[in-house]
Amino acid sequence: MACVAVTSLMRTLEFQFLHPQPRITLSNKKQIECLHEKHGRLLVFLDKFENNADNLPEMRAVTEEIIDVTVKADDGIQEELLTFIRSSNNRLDDEKDCWCLDFIRGFTTASTKLEETLKRVVDDVEKLVQITMKTSGLVNSNLTQHTSHVDVVHEDTSDLINSNLTVGGSSISSQHTSQEDAMVGHSEELDEVMRQLTGDKNKALQVIAVVGMGGIGKTTFAKTIYDEPRVKSHFDLCAWTTMSLEHNKGQAILDLCRCVKQSSSAFNNDLDAQLHKSLLGYRYLIIVDDIWTTDAWDDICRCFPDENNGSKILLTTRAVEVAQYAGSGEYSHEMRFLNDDEGWGLFCQKFLEKELLKKYEFKRIGMNICRKCQGLPLTVVMMAGLLSKTAKTIGEWENIERNLNSLLALDLHEKFSRIFTLSYNHLPSHLKGCFLYLGVFHEDSEISVKKLIRLWIAEGFVETMGHRKRLEEVGGDYLQDLIDRSLVMVNKRSFDGQIKTCRMHDLLHELCSSKAKNENLLYLETMGSRRNFGHFVRLSDERWLSLKVVIPDFHISISSKQWRSILCFNGSGKEWYLRATSFKKLIVLDLSKIEFKSGVPRDITDLVFLRYLALASSKLLNHIPLDKNWNLQTLIINGEDDNNAHNLLPHGIWDNLQQLRHLEINHKLQVSIDLLKVQENLQTLYCLSISQCTAEVFKRIPSVKELGIVAGGHQVWPQGLNSPCCLEYLEKLRVQGSDHPLDLPPQPQGDIFPETLKELTFVSTRIPWRAMSLISMLPKLEVLKLKNFACTGQEWELTEDHCFRQLKVLIISHTDLKEWKADGDSTFPKLQRLQLKKCFNLKEMPDWIENMITLQLIKLVYCYTSLVHSANLIKEQHELYGYDILDILDFHTQPDEDHVDPLCMNRRRFY
Repeated sequence: MACVAVTSLMRTLEFQFLHPQPRITLSNKKQIECLHEKHGRLLVFLDKFENNADNLPEMRAVTEEIIDVTVKADDGIQEELLTFIRSSNNRLDDEKDCWCLDFIRGFTTASTKLEETLKRVVDDVEKLVQITMKTSGLVNSNLTQHTSHVDVVHEDTSDLINSNLTVGGSSISSQHTSQEDAMVGHSEELDEVMRQLTGDKNKALQVIAVVGMGGIGKTTFAKTIYDEPRVKSHFDLCAWTTMSLEHNKGQAILDLCRCVKQSSSAFNNDLDAQLHKSLLGYRYLIIVDDIWTTDAWDDICRCFPDENNGSKILLTTRAVEVAQYAGSGEYSHEMRFLNDDEGWGLFCQKFLEKELLKKYEFKRIGMNICRKCQGLPLTVVMMAGLLSKTAKTIGEWENIERNLNSLLALDLHEKFSRIFTLSYNHLPSHLKGCFLYLGVFHEDSEISVKKLIRLWIAEGFVETMGHRKRLEEVGGDYLQDLIDRSLVMVNKRSFDGQIKTCRMHDLLHELCSSKAKNENLLYLETMGSRRNFGHFVRLSDERWLSLKVVIPDFHISISSKQWRSILCFNGSGKEWYLRATSFKKLIVLDLSKIEFKSGVPRDITDLVFLRYLALASSKLLNHIPLDKNWNLQTLIINGEDDNNAHNLLPHGIWDNLQQLRHLEINHKLQVSIDLLKVQENLQTLYCLSISQCTAEVFKRIPSVKELGIVAGGHQVWPQGLNSPCCLEYLEKLRVQGSDHPLDLPPQPQGDIFPETLKELTFVSTRIPWRAMSLISMLPKLEVLKLKNFACTGQEWELTEDHCFRQLKVLIISHTDLKEWKADGDSTFPKLQRLQLKKCFNLKEMPDWIENMITLQLIKLVYCYTSLVHSANLIKEQHELYGYDILDILDFHTQPDEDHVDPLCMNRRRFY
């Protein structure tokens, strides 16, 4: 809590007073700079001592004092800021009488009180700094008496042990692997379960249960099976859902529907029947992960038809009674703990600096620590993550080993809790807030990385000063650090390898949310379908309110004056009614999953500190005074039902939101040049109407890195986009068409796009294939996505004069392409990943692909058997000549006789 409180106050000072264009200019800026610098010292103090001395009374006392002083200071400054801003707004709102004597007195009084408050805060913080200086001496003295520091690294190379071990039938190399969840050990068990899954194709539906305690590796075990090519090829359909303790039947069925159906737009209210119908006639494999109760199984089991065709269900659970209730008799597998060799192999896989483990002393201590984890995989990877980020000295590693020795008498669950605390205490202060904030996402949530980083920035966890990188890049570094420490797991990657979503193990989430609750940071509310529709919540000092409700027409009233964030996660898609006593200090407001048909709460006023706003419809903007939100960084409108929504966007978006970094609205956005000021900070803009793509508009968004353009009807490509001086930072461009041709101008120099582009996506634009010669000239293009008839024509011929020199990822979906020709193998000299989806006219892979030794993956989705077969032949040829890096993945493969002309298919647009 201390680091969160200090960081929050520092960001308030930065946003309001120290910004290059501050909201408020005070007479004594040096006073603010001094206050900011002193809080920086407090963070250094917390970083230095909190992890080793949190159990000392002196440290606990000073930590509580830091929290008390900084929270009161932040609240006091914000109260006076609010008064000052109201006075400023009144001055602007009044016309003829705005400079009357009463107004001037009121405005001057507000300014004076603000400066007096800041002076008082400076004095309080100076006293606090003096206290921390005295405490540092006391804490150092205590630590010296109770610990020994041995910082000598033993370099006796004669005692080195080879760090490569054969574990579970595979070699665990000291080299870093990109497969974050690769299974270590259990090779015999994996073979046995896969044999059960791929057995008799004429058997009745069977349910195989994997049972074990939390953290023992059930999900990794199931995912290893789910991703196994021979399992994928055995079943027609494969689907996955995660249930969790507070299970939501509708969400579980929806997850499965998304796996087996092509588009979520086709889903109706009767998901049970829709899933059942979608599975009929197919041999399917369903993974039900983390199911807790027999009631949860009863909720979903009726959706799975039994046609005696060898379909299987694999479920993971901690409860033996659930396995016995749902499982098919003998088909149950109890997860065992790792043996010492397997545990060490897992440790080596997760530890970042493999070379260090070649030194005898480090390896000896590491193996001792690993044995004390008692074969629980989650504990092993946490210790590997902790030691990866710990100082590389023998003394530090021995200190951690001593900490573990003190836990030997505890049971496994309590030991894991203490190890979690050890890992948390070793986090630097800037990561502690980031980690605790993950508690706002509910158990087993799939967390969007882009959203998470933007929330971290809004909350102030990402340092805004002293960095040359963009805030989003710094936030990405923070996330990678938590992943390296094994506190966060990679969940999904995009086809080009970027992390799209992450998640926390449910044991870690439980401890994380408990820690945040104990620190008075988090109030987590989960309302199931069996609770009453109305609820009252009274918060004390909690900063973050996280709501997940699956009740239609849910009413909630909240009493609090301290909260800073409201995040609502709603699986019902129905209307909520939300009331609160005050929203005035709100920083984050996420209502993107909630339909307020009668408008947002009337209490949402004075949102002058808001930095992140997400709504389900732009109509709701009429109820929120955006013109006062000078600090707003992110504005997201998820709804797609507003055909004329651009008329509803308040002018204040362009006039006053100079801090805006991300504006995402799922429809055409119209802007008025007269109102649009230069948006220096704007990084992301979705979606701009193609008619607005002019040099005049682009000059006003010079820093945009990611842009979406919507074209309606037959359109000609805008000439304004080819001016490098307008969009010199643009890296990612998405063009959404409407199944009408988009004409690219014939410019042989290929300068109709900014040369900075790294990723380019066309959707439903019906560009002729020959126009790709212009795209090939982009010197930095690494990712090209051509979706839903982005290009038309049955022949694409590539020449050496128009090759994609830097392209690494190519995605083509929904096309009538039949002949794909190329002059030699130099047209895609760096291509690593190729995905083809619904390319029904393409019956064989082009011959020239056989010579592309850089290719690592070919993914085929809804393609014909002949195309898949030819891709596998290419893989065989690569292996014959010693190139074994190519993988072939195919999903929903169609028999060749089921050919349907793609032009006659019912096409849907995807965005």
